[in-house]
Formats: sequence, C-alpha cells, structure tokens
Amino acid sequence: EAPDAATRDAVTKALAGLPQGFKLGSLEIGVPAAPFRAVKDTAAGTLLLSGAVPDEATRTAMVAAAKRRFFAETVSDTTVVDARVPASAGPALVAALGPLSRLRSGLLTVSDGIAMLKGEAFYEQAAAAIRAAELPGGVRFDTVAVNVGPPEPAIDGPGCQALFQGLLSRGTILFDSGKATIDQDSASILDALAAAAARCPGAEIEI
Repeated sequence: EAPDAATRDAVTKALAGLPQGFKLGSLEIGVPAAPFRAVKDTAAGTLLLSGAVPDEATRTAMVAAAKRRFFAETVSDTTVVDARVPASAGPALVAALGPLSRLRSGLLTVSDGIAMLKGEAFYEQAAAAIRAAELPGGVRFDTVAVNVGPPEPAIDGPGCQALFQGLLSRGTILFDSGKATIDQDSASILDALAAAAARCPGAEIEI
C-alpha cells in the first residue's frame, strides 16, 4: 500500500520502465482512504468538510450536526463515501465536530482511528474542556493543540448590545427536550457569548 495516490502513480511509472529481459507480472498498489478534514474559518464564515466517511448515513448525520453546532458558519461538504473507512468511525466523526465548533478557528483531521485538533479557544475554561474531549468508536485524540488568544479590547454599552444582538441573530441557545439543561450543540454560541461578555466589564447583562 502506498501512502497516497501520487506515490502509487510514481511507483507504477517507475516499474513500467524495467530493463530489457525483465517483465512485471502483476501490480496492485492500494492507497489508504483520504483522511477526514474539517476546517473552521471564522473570518471567512465557513466550515469545510472533506475526505472519506464510512457511509451515507454518517455523512448525513455529520452535516446535520455541523449545521446545529456551527451557528455562524456556512457548511460546505465535499466528503466521499469510502468502504475502507470502518463503520465504527462514523460516530466519532460526528462527535469530533463538537470540540471543533467551540474554537474561534481550527482544523480537525481523523484517519486510522487517530484524531488531531488544532486551533484557538475563546477562553481558558473552554480550552480545558476541549482538551479533555473523548471520542467513541475506538477513535482517540492523539493531538489537541488548543491555545487561547490574547483578550479582545473592551467595548462600551451600545457596542456590547450590538455584539450580543449580532450573535443571537445567527444562533439560538437550545435546551434538552423536556429539561432545563442546555443542549451540548449550543456550546459554541455559549462560548461566543461568554467571550463577548468579557469585553463588556461595565455592562449589566440580563438573561
């Protein structure tokens, strides 16, 4: 198995030029499934999903979860179904979008049961929760490189009101059905609201 398609093609080409007297009997070089990637770009307002997923049900669940959790980003899905990705990885791909959604911007990759997450959290408590995240289906985070950027400048009362209104116009805080607990899909907007509140030290915020 070659590490990627480019390597496979290079090996195939090299073996096609064997010296006279040598004949290649058969050649079957496989390549691994494309790693799953999710890129949250807050500046561009996008969430880009690419790579391989195990089945159509996973892709459908993943896109639905992304639209719930990424309240300010437009979701672009170019993933492909690949039978080489084990079905057990499906729930992990969906679950891994949760920690990514809580970052200002970030990159998530999942391949061969190993996940990697890099980016910037809104504040330290959120960063700690993201670093402690676990995934189902035998998939584990090998790298969680999450830092917290410098504090943003304080703003006045009218600026705070406009900031909160802008956030709440794009996202809604959801509660678990029949309960007073907040749905985990709302973690991203709560983080953004908490970061906004930190910029308004002199404002009175009513909930």
